[in-house]
Amino acid sequence: MIKNFTIIESFTHFIPTGLGWIEGLDQLGHNTYAIPTSQYDYSDMSLDDMDWVVFMGVPNLEKFYKFKHLNPNVKIIIVCFGWDNIYLDLKNYVDVWVEHTYKHDLIDAKFKEYGIKLHHIPLGASNRVFTSLEIEKIYDLSFIGQFGEKGHGYRHQDHYLYPIIKLGLNGFYSGFDGYDYIKHETINQIYNQSKINLNFHYQYQKEQTTDLSTSIDFNGRVFEIALAGGFQLCDHPNVNEYFGDEIIYSSKEDWLDTFNFYLNNPDLRKELSLKAQQIALQNHTWKSRMQQLIDIL
Repeated sequence: MIKNFTIIESFTHFIPTGLGWIEGLDQLGHNTYAIPTSQYDYSDMSLDDMDWVVFMGVPNLEKFYKFKHLNPNVKIIIVCFGWDNIYLDLKNYVDVWVEHTYKHDLIDAKFKEYGIKLHHIPLGASNRVFTSLEIEKIYDLSFIGQFGEKGHGYRHQDHYLYPIIKLGLNGFYSGFDGYDYIKHETINQIYNQSKINLNFHYQYQKEQTTDLSTSIDFNGRVFEIALAGGFQLCDHPNVNEYFGDEIIYSSKEDWLDTFNFYLNNPDLRKELSLKAQQIALQNHTWKSRMQQLIDIL
């Protein structure tokens, strides 16, 4: 049955996650609308013809109450990014709680403590944006990302990136150490032009501690690079649960040797990247993720 969804984005601009929900629901045939809060005040909008309204991130409490009073029959989905005490004020107004993580036992326990059922839907990627291109691989490697604390934790770039940069190869870099940022929509071309796409995570994404901000999680690049048909060298020990041996996992101890091996084996890179792409197309698009959501609803 076709449903009507409105996605309300609480960030300063629509992030790839919000755009991914819109894309996936659209591909499943549902009617989806977007309200960026940087441009519109949703609190006085009448959306009672919607089946579901999705708040991407923590909503403003005062505006949320006003909106819910105006639209009493609309069912609410909150997409969480960790725990926030404001959820205790919202729990009686929200129908479905979702977090974009692979595994987060600590957050599960926190929500359960307050009688809230939390569903996990991992990140996905856009098969509209990320796809194979028939272009030359002009870069030996690429890395697009950022470093620093910034609420996330140390990324161990001294192990995963700088030793490879020191090899003096032709690489494409963006988002760190003075390298310019590039638009998300243009990254697909770089993935396609790179022989090896480096993808390493923050430590908090690879293990859980007693800190609520830590979870076992994958960044979106895992799925984006795969959909682009790019070869990927990844540091996440759980990546094989999604992709088998088609995405190469390496620890920091073997990272440089693994990189050099695959740099010198283009046929093997191509074989693995094509298999990873097929897995991503079948299981890890935003359409697949939104089918998980529809199953939950």
